[in-house]
Amino acid sequence: MNLNKEIAEFKESFRSGGMLTKSLSMFGFVFAVSSITSLSSKVVEWKGFILDALQFYQNYFVNPLITGASSVNLHYSEAEVHVVTISSVCLAVGMRLLAIGQKAAFQEINSRYDSELKPNLNFYWVTAILVPVGLWLWYRLSNPPIRTWLVAFVALFYPVFIVVPKVIISKLGYEEFEKNRFSYIKGYYTICW
Repeated sequence: MNLNKEIAEFKESFRSGGMLTKSLSMFGFVFAVSSITSLSSKVVEWKGFILDALQFYQNYFVNPLITGASSVNLHYSEAEVHVVTISSVCLAVGMRLLAIGQKAAFQEINSRYDSELKPNLNFYWVTAILVPVGLWLWYRLSNPPIRTWLVAFVALFYPVFIVVPKVIISKLGYEEFEKNRFSYIKGYYTICW
């Protein structure tokens, strides 16, 4: 959208137009400006909401966790808490998605072959619990470098890491039974974000 071109066209139509065109143009301009001002107030409201949510997270999760962990001689920095929290949530959501995908795959298999098989989801639930606990201990005991941008990248694009292996395996001749029944990408972004 070329703003200068739009303004030039507006000026030209305003000059050459009749009374009706000028009136409608003025009303359109007033409505456009008023919608922009109401939009700016919404942005300010959302900014306050997001700031309150971040403050709540800081005051009621991060600070108590740091204080509680230090009482049992585990010392975490704020950055470590943020990174491990994001990693743990994404991993748990990913395991939940894989479990849901398995259920969808087994529904397809059962309907196709008239069976009543049930998936064993224990691996996903154990992984969703033990790996975050291991992450918390690993960050405390080994003191690894914190790569916030890498964690943010993985958190945003985590479904790709779930879907790409499935696509590769399907190209090798294995059928992806849950393909038409469940979307990992939609599931991730609706559950996690």
